[in-house]
Amino acid sequence: MKILVSGGTGFIGKALVEYLRLKAHEVRILQRSYPKEDFYWDVEKNIFDEKAMHQIDGIIHLAGAPIAEPWTGYYQKVLYESRIDTANFLLEKAKDFCPDLSLFISASAIGFYGNEATDKTLTEESEAGEGFLSKLCVAWEAAADQFHEIGARVVKVRTPAVLSKDGGLIRVLNKVFRLGLGTNLGDGNNYMPWIHLQDLLRVYEFALINSSLDGAVNAVADEQITQNEFNLVLSREIKAPYFLPNIPEFVVKRILGERSALVLDGCLLSNMKLKNLGFRMQYPRIEEAMRTIFISEH
Repeated sequence: MKILVSGGTGFIGKALVEYLRLKAHEVRILQRSYPKEDFYWDVEKNIFDEKAMHQIDGIIHLAGAPIAEPWTGYYQKVLYESRIDTANFLLEKAKDFCPDLSLFISASAIGFYGNEATDKTLTEESEAGEGFLSKLCVAWEAAADQFHEIGARVVKVRTPAVLSKDGGLIRVLNKVFRLGLGTNLGDGNNYMPWIHLQDLLRVYEFALINSSLDGAVNAVADEQITQNEFNLVLSREIKAPYFLPNIPEFVVKRILGERSALVLDGCLLSNMKLKNLGFRMQYPRIEEAMRTIFISEH
């Protein structure tokens, strides 16, 4: 398939581009700097290389400013614009240059479900939650759904913590734990959905080639674990101490503000939608996933 990717130079994007090319897909990348081989775009200046959309089958939209930066009023605007405005821009250009586009896949996040603590297992049919992150995800997915206007199949990949030694949560916690500073943020009993990077890449390709997959999908591993269980496995895997007292929730909220939702909130999520279509995780359990990530240390 011929695929156009936005956000193809980020942590997940770079890995996905490499993976899809290995799977014999033709991948084109949109970049905000003038590239030698890829395609330049600038949403604010309305600059777009129409050749990027020539005879493509689908778009994978990964563009978005990093969510872990401080959520100032200005940066919340950046988070919206880098996801929603770029999706709107791609739709405008698709109408002009690729009106027969068959597929639009957008990244989303499990933050869609908000900050309500619950032991109920949520599915893709569950309602959106409360809080900034939930509102961001709702707008993000609504922007993706606009591609139905041109008859495209739309898939929204609700993504949890992505595990890889090359980036994301593991890269941060690996350093912290090796310094002997590993601990829980809050009581550690909040659920912590996760997925191995390799499985996330497989989910994206599955969405490309499986026309039965439509709408939102929870790209989460089978095993449901808490933050404390995650930290225990990590500490054992890298042989790092894990004995410091928990950092109280009120302290985390004082330091991180609204961003504390990223580390204090969590929910049980079902991946049965993927399973019912025949998808199986290569790394369904956290110990196996961690072992693979740190295999060079065994």
